Amino acid sequence: AKGTAADETVRVSATPVFPAIPWAQQRDDFEVLVRVEAPGAAKMHAPIDLVAVVDVSESMNAAAASPGGPSRLDLLKKAMKFVISKLDSRDRLAIVAFNDHVVQEYSTDLLRISSDGGLRARRKVNELMAGGRTAFKPALERAVQILDERPIEEDRLGFVLLLSDGIEDSGIKWCKEGIGRTSLFSKYPVHTFGFSASHDPKALHQIAQASRGTYSFVNENLESITSAFAVCLGGLKTVVAADMHIKLTAAEQGGVEIKSIESGGYRKQISSDRRRGEIILDALYAGEVKNFIVRLRVPAACVVDHQHQQQQHLLTLAADHRSHRHATDIDAISFDAGNAVVVHIQRPQVVTDAARQAPSPTVVNHIVLFELVELVAKFVRDELDDGVVATVDLGSRLESKWAEFKERHKFWSGVDLGSLDSDIGAMASSLRLGGSGAGAAYTYSWLSSYRMQRATTMGSPHKVVPEFITPMMRLMLKEAMEFQEPIDKPCRAGRQDDTFNVDFEIIDRRLELWYKLKREMPTLIQQPLESLEDSEWNHLTAITQEASVEAINRAMHYDMYLVCDWVLIPVVVT
Repeated sequence: AKGTAADETVRVSATPVFPAIPWAQQRDDFEVLVRVEAPGAAKMHAPIDLVAVVDVSESMNAAAASPGGPSRLDLLKKAMKFVISKLDSRDRLAIVAFNDHVVQEYSTDLLRISSDGGLRARRKVNELMAGGRTAFKPALERAVQILDERPIEEDRLGFVLLLSDGIEDSGIKWCKEGIGRTSLFSKYPVHTFGFSASHDPKALHQIAQASRGTYSFVNENLESITSAFAVCLGGLKTVVAADMHIKLTAAEQGGVEIKSIESGGYRKQISSDRRRGEIILDALYAGEVKNFIVRLRVPAACVVDHQHQQQQHLLTLAADHRSHRHATDIDAISFDAGNAVVVHIQRPQVVTDAARQAPSPTVVNHIVLFELVELVAKFVRDELDDGVVATVDLGSRLESKWAEFKERHKFWSGVDLGSLDSDIGAMASSLRLGGSGAGAAYTYSWLSSYRMQRATTMGSPHKVVPEFITPMMRLMLKEAMEFQEPIDKPCRAGRQDDTFNVDFEIIDRRLELWYKLKREMPTLIQQPLESLEDSEWNHLTAITQEASVEAINRAMHYDMYLVCDWVLIPVVVT
């Protein structure tokens, strides 16, 4: 884009699988790779509204590792405090705590992180206590309601984080058919996090997939849930384009048609005349690269066209995005495709040049990758989504399908399948260990990552697809691993009275009154009595004022002690 630095430009490009087709030849399945590249870094980020939907059911009281150590709830609190610490003053956060219903006393509306919003959010996190069963739907409905009730003129980006360590108890079946009948997940991406080996990977994956979010899980070291949040937050804080539309238009002449679009988890549409198509990205993060395959029907060139030119126009690409009133940094991002990208190929009578006969290795490898993702998706639908406990070795079955896949593609020019062997091996191993239950989590998370072309945590922060990690995600992950925060309890370790509570709002008002009284004390002393000499009255006034100030100080110190005792005393682990 003219006048714009390269690192502030969203680039859209296209590469045909072959640079040339003989003019008399027809191709019914001609692939074009469409590539969207975001700038590597953003100087600022669009302010976000984040709703954290957190499970506080009874199972969150379980020890995260050894008995007597921090509980799952303790580690969730630490992770939430990391999130709060990384949000900026323009961001807002809401907390929806749930078990089998929304727990109002632990939940908040949207709080602006500037002012005292961050402090209020931390207080709510400290107050979290676990109990009850598990139901996702009421909490998700509340999260959507919070985002829906924002004034239209605010026009801010909205996201939902959902964390759970358990299985839905309400009887709702989280399947594609059931989710498809509700509009609950059509507006805001829901990024789901499975916490421990006892969570429900199928439900969390279905929720993420339906909302175009991602599914991550942590089951090896539960303390790394902070890192899992960090990977996700590293993307949300660097959105460079929102509601981005990649518009495809087939050439007016030559009879070219758009047959299909391989877009993974992103929305797509093709017009009835197959001359126009569209790929829609809800949000593009700084440093991300998205690849899509567009399949065209390219007829043979007519004799008249061939006599006039040996180059044929196939496709035109253009990109635009929604402008946000409060996202001036997004509006500053330019698009390299602002003047459109035109895809041409050569149409000679005969293709004799060996270089033009060979397919593009980059395009071929992305074609194969999309086919593999679809193979895994079909495996998930056939073997995992039906909810039936498997009686066969699912790991061996997946490896068998992978062997057949490699055999079919072994003669494809330029194909490199070696890098995916370890991924399939890890999925197969997980399925052998955990079957169609907990063992399916790795497969679901891998599928989520590749469908959205976005980083997910697959068991631990060390198991992330490297090419999907952005610079900000890497930085945020490093900060999460260095994050030190004492694990707070709502009461001092060893205290028997667990019902003791502190009303911070009352203490705030009381301290304000103490300060005011202390400041105005001199004016509150009555005028001297006629029966006393001036020296006697001055002496009495000094004694009274000194005693009053001392009493006020004692009262203030006690209130501050209550706050410190409640908020700042760390757990004593023996």
